[in-house]
Amino acid sequence: MVEGTRSRGGQGFGLTTLERRAVEEHAMKLAENHLTSKGYFCEITSAYKPFDILASNSTEKFIVEVKGTTSTGAHIIMTANEVKVHREQSPNNALYVVHSIQLIRESAGFSPAAKGGVLVISKPWNIDQHEMKALAYQVKL
Repeated sequence: MVEGTRSRGGQGFGLTTLERRAVEEHAMKLAENHLTSKGYFCEITSAYKPFDILASNSTEKFIVEVKGTTSTGAHIIMTANEVKVHREQSPNNALYVVHSIQLIRESAGFSPAAKGGVLVISKPWNIDQHEMKALAYQVKL
């Protein structure tokens, strides 16, 4: 893992479900390892909250959104609930993007795996300082 900056390119739609899971799990592991190395306790909340990690120590508590991508990380995909909670929790929030992850694709009897990547941290993260574009709309009939 290398800490760095973002370049052009973004999260795409070209991965299979298993490949996407391998990239996401790898990014989560890197984020959790970084936070614990800085003395934070990490509660992994991605299964039941609209953010991935609740990080805390004796003096602060904040939410963390983790995004992993095999691209250069210039764009990320967020749900409406993720955007909402980061607006509500700012400045007690952070964005961890792990870009340029290397994907080892699925092959005979082996699930896909991920390694490497560059960790970029925005803390606190003001989501409204970024351009957002709707990718889908729910149309009620």
